[in-house]
Amino acid sequence: MADRLAKQGTALPQPKQPTTLHSAKSQIKPADERWNCQRLLRLSLGKNWESLVCTTYDHNLPRAVSVAAFRLRTRHDYLAAHLHRTNVLPSTKCQLCGFGTMNAEHLRTCSALDHSKNYQNSIFKEAHLYWSAHHLMAQQPRMGVG
Repeated sequence: MADRLAKQGTALPQPKQPTTLHSAKSQIKPADERWNCQRLLRLSLGKNWESLVCTTYDHNLPRAVSVAAFRLRTRHDYLAAHLHRTNVLPSTKCQLCGFGTMNAEHLRTCSALDHSKNYQNSIFKEAHLYWSAHHLMAQQPRMGVG
């Protein structure tokens, strides 16, 4: 008898419970974030910062690793490809080994860089290669403007 009454009770219209401000905010915020993420994805299509939209990153990374990752993903990395794009260097050729276009992909295979260190996380390896290239380029004699 109690089960039958309980089943009938579930079919009845339930009274509307007032929503607390905290509950409303916890429902609105994720919906707003999803909408904003979709809008940013549409706006970023084909842009060099497209990979930064709607992705989560470890906020506890060392600053040098975070800076290198951001620069490499946005291609504002002060490597030869970027410096050529901004008319600082005459070509995109690697300033260290002399072969290939010096960009983030080239750092993984550049013979002038030390690839012997093993990192469990690839973001640390990319940062190490970036800063190694950055320091080696800074040690080279200045050419061109200035």
